[in-house]
Amino acid sequence: MAPAEGTKPPCKVVLAGSVAKGLLDEVSEGLATLGRAPLLVGFLANADPAARMYANWTKKTCEENGFKFELREVDHKELEENILAANEDDAVDGIIVYYPIYGNRQDQYLQQIVDVRKDVEGLSHRYVFNMYQNIRFLDEGKRQKSVLL
Repeated sequence: MAPAEGTKPPCKVVLAGSVAKGLLDEVSEGLATLGRAPLLVGFLANADPAARMYANWTKKTCEENGFKFELREVDHKELEENILAANEDDAVDGIIVYYPIYGNRQDQYLQQIVDVRKDVEGLSHRYVFNMYQNIRFLDEGKRQKSVLL
């Protein structure tokens, strides 16, 4: 049903391209100040074709936007150890894990062991807590954004 003549429409159409352009410009500016391509490491520890497709799209998007991407295919029994090692590796700037691994609470455990500073998906409880508490930054100096809305 169309709005009555002389009234404002109930919503505004926002085109995804215009939103994406602003975000991509912000990313480009951040990369320029950083002076290097950050490394995102993806962990694939399952045979799920959807997870592999997601990993392929992640790689493509990273490369298109000036990031390095490394897919590490590991046995699910070694995933925890590999995540912990990536947490400590200064060359790794971000971590993404392609789920499901176990399809149960163990997946939630794995989400929590990714270092919050490297958790690009924001799956840790700290990010969820910050979102519900409207805490926008991880640090007192307000340089590390917590919630991007």
